[in-house]
Amino acid sequence: MARIEALWEDEAGTPRITPGKLEDKSPGGTSFRVEEPISLGTKLIIQGRGEQFSGTVIYCRRDSSGHPPYVLGIRRDPREIPDPE
Repeated sequence: MARIEALWEDEAGTPRITPGKLEDKSPGGTSFRVEEPISLGTKLIIQGRGEQFSGTVIYCRRDSSGHPPYVLGIRRDPREIPDPE
């Protein structure tokens, strides 16, 4: 699994950086694992492997069978979705 970083703000408006492990990637979004939950609807910037894009958390679930234990689903912002060639 590739390593990524998620840049976001918590409910108090405090900037946060959370490391994670990439699970899956598609043109419309990605999923990755993190150590702590991030609220639904949170806007993030994802950085990793020479790529950066922004998106929104659409799911966050605890999966104790893996590590880190939280799996996030991110929908890319519409302007960030690559055009099909």
